[in-house]
Amino acid sequence: MRRRLGFGAARVGRAPDVWVGGERRQICVVRVRREDRWCAEFVIDGRRFDTAEDFRRATDEAFLEINGRPIVAEFETSDVGDAEPRMRLPSWEQYRSRLGPRPNY
Repeated sequence: MRRRLGFGAARVGRAPDVWVGGERRQICVVRVRREDRWCAEFVIDGRRFDTAEDFRRATDEAFLEINGRPIVAEFETSDVGDAEPRMRLPSWEQYRSRLGPRPNY
């Protein structure tokens, strides 16, 4: 599993959207490898969390759950503003509910 943390380009002409504590809000898109192609599977949208710590906790939880399964995935994190449109991907909670029980190895 690859975990890639990148940051989006700075927005011109306005202050960045931030969490309490001053950190920029972020969004994490998770892609899964299927038949030699990367497919966006779900999103962890930092705008849904009150703090950066809550967002990190959710991304860590998702990473650990995916990493414990036979799923090849990458996590890409970037800055996001409150005015940017919501992604049309399932949330981590929605995706997790479809995973079923974790395999025993």
